[in-house]
Amino acid sequence: VFQWANRFGNDDGFGPGARFNIPFLDNGPISKINNNMAIGVGLDLTFGDNDCRWWYGNRGVPWDRHDCSVTEVWVPVVLQWNFFLTDIISVFGEPGFAFVHRSWDWSWYCAGNSGAICDYSDSDNDLEFVFWGGARFQFSDTFGATVRVGSPYVSAGVNILF
Repeated sequence: VFQWANRFGNDDGFGPGARFNIPFLDNGPISKINNNMAIGVGLDLTFGDNDCRWWYGNRGVPWDRHDCSVTEVWVPVVLQWNFFLTDIISVFGEPGFAFVHRSWDWSWYCAGNSGAICDYSDSDNDLEFVFWGGARFQFSDTFGATVRVGSPYVSAGVNILF
C-alpha cells in the first residue's frame, strides 16, 4: 500500500495490506455483460514520517526541529463491481467506507530549554469515504495480480482465488 491522500500530517506512507472479497451477485446487475458484485473487506497498515509543520504552525511552536511519525490502520468495507473483459483481465470499481485509526508521535527541540527534546503522542479514529478503481490479471485459475488506484491510496499485490 502506498498512501498519498488523507494522511495525517500531509505525508505519504507505505505498508502491507490484505483484501477479502465475497461475490454475492453473479452475472449482474447487467445480465447482458459478464459482471458481478462482491462485498470487500480489507486491512491496510501504513507507516510514514513527516516534518509536522502543519501541527506546529497551528500551535505557535517554533519550527527549530520537528519530527513526526504516523501509523495508520485502515479497515475498508466496499461494494466491488467487477467487469470481466477477457479470461485474464477484469476491471472493477470500489466505493465504500473505511474505519481509520491513526497514531502519531512528535519530537522537537523545546524553545528555551537549551536543546532539550519535547515529545508528544496522540491518536484518533475516523470513518472516511473511499473509492478505488482497479484491474485484475489472472495468470491461472487461482493466482493473479491486482492493481488498485484511488483515494486515499494505491496498492498492488497478488490475488488468490478460492
